[in-house]
Amino acid sequence: MYYTLAEEQGAVAGVSPEVRAEIAELERRKSALGDVIALKAELAGLQAQRTALGDVAAVAGEISTARAQLEGLRQAREAELSALGELEARRTQSAAMLTTMRAEMETLRAQQQEISLTIARERPLRDVAGIDPAMEKRLTELGVRTVNDLATVDINHLTEGTIDPAAAKVMIEAARARLKSTGG
Repeated sequence: MYYTLAEEQGAVAGVSPEVRAEIAELERRKSALGDVIALKAELAGLQAQRTALGDVAAVAGEISTARAQLEGLRQAREAELSALGELEARRTQSAAMLTTMRAEMETLRAQQQEISLTIARERPLRDVAGIDPAMEKRLTELGVRTVNDLATVDINHLTEGTIDPAAAKVMIEAARARLKSTGG
């Protein structure tokens, strides 16, 4: 009958066991080399991830710095608002003091005007323009001793005392003008 030679699968016919062992070793190394290539690809992917994570860490550091700066700005704003509140309180207090001082100044002006008027009223007759010592003596004899007395006297009282009516009118008007110039 007929025989046929069958070749072993994966092996070359008539190969010695040493060569077969070497081929098996080479197959094992080939398989290991495939694993190394896969590991290299995985390592390259990991290195890319590491680079990306480094960028994320840098961004996280920048965010942390920005947060610290934002906190500093917030604290500065709070301090500024507090200072503005203090300034507003001082402004309000100053405005109140100014109002009080204005009222006091008005009171003082009124008092000064009253004092000036009182002084002007009590001044002697010689302070009125046109009154000489002789006229002052005649007026004193009629009971007119101060500028106020002359400004308020009835003209008939003076003319009864032998003073010319025109001169009496001029003296009375001068006395009134003197009082008016001092605020009366």
